[in-house]
Amino acid sequence: MSFSSAPYGRGEEPAAGAAPVPAGATPARRMAVVCCMDARVDPLPALGLKLGDAHVIRNAGAVATDDVLRSLASSRELADTSAVVLLAHSDCRAHGGDDDDARATVRDGIARVRQALPGVEVSGAFYDVGTGSVSAL
Repeated sequence: MSFSSAPYGRGEEPAAGAAPVPAGATPARRMAVVCCMDARVDPLPALGLKLGDAHVIRNAGAVATDDVLRSLASSRELADTSAVVLLAHSDCRAHGGDDDDARATVRDGIARVRQALPGVEVSGAFYDVGTGSVSAL
């Protein structure tokens, strides 16, 4: 399916139920979220946030790669973000469906972000795609 033939249109009018776009690009809560790109995960509501509260950086497996660290550094430099949450999820295909591996990746990511961005508050969480519950790591 191409973008032009997709049922969501081509941006001619706002999507039904779309949230209003925040006035500025700076996240209201001065935070960034690193999460998996899995379509079952909507990180903002999972964490009790809304559009405009946080920068969201997504990749396969919520891994704190060099690219993610560069994005977080830019977020801190350009938007004065002071907190980062790494969010993994259950049944993650990037981790072969191994929840323990997904959790370990977040724990490793926390250490990596803390080393790369001293002074930034870094935490981790785990989202259960079956129940919608989130637990701290």
